Amino acid sequence: ADIGTPSVRTGWNEDIYLTLGQGAVPGATEVTLRVFIKPMILWLWIGGGIMALGTLLAAFPGSRRRLAIDPVSAPIAIGGPDPEQSAGDAVVISDSTPEDDELNDDSLVADTEDEDSQSGVSV
Repeated sequence: ADIGTPSVRTGWNEDIYLTLGQGAVPGATEVTLRVFIKPMILWLWIGGGIMALGTLLAAFPGSRRRLAIDPVSAPIAIGGPDPEQSAGDAVVISDSTPEDDELNDDSLVADTEDEDSQSGVSV
């Protein structure tokens, strides 16, 4: 069986394939013409090209990548606190545990009522 070579017309949205059907003989007055419309085939090739380009960029990074020993942030003082830090910026570290910080429900309600009375909102 002979396999016919299709005629292809490529467009942005679709490809059209034309082939002669089985049993076509030279000099015949009738033939079977097969038409195939394949949507978005060009975009498959474009997407494959973009993926190939991305693969090459990932495989050969060149000078775009930093070295592992390059600094990524500002240096940190090792000898003690920063002399330029003001006293108001000091960070307090507490040794208390969550159990020490627990408040009873009555004190929470009292604090809320005090805040509401100061802002002029009545509950």
